[in-house]
Amino acid sequence: HESTQPAVLPPNPAHSISHSEFIFIRERTTEFQFDGKSERVNAGGVVFVAPGTVHAGRNVGTGPQLTS
Repeated sequence: HESTQPAVLPPNPAHSISHSEFIFIRERTTEFQFDGKSERVNAGGVVFVAPGTVHAGRNVGTGPQLTS
């Protein structure tokens, strides 16, 4: 699915999922938090979320962020 996140909002609440997920960062930069760590992923990057991983993400760019 595609999602858009406006800039400078607080991150979504941390959560876990029972399946794996790939997140493609199509625009801007995401600060991705997982298992107590934080990493920035720029446009064109990919995030892999393993089942059961507690994670959250937020847009740290200056405009809307698009992921799929």
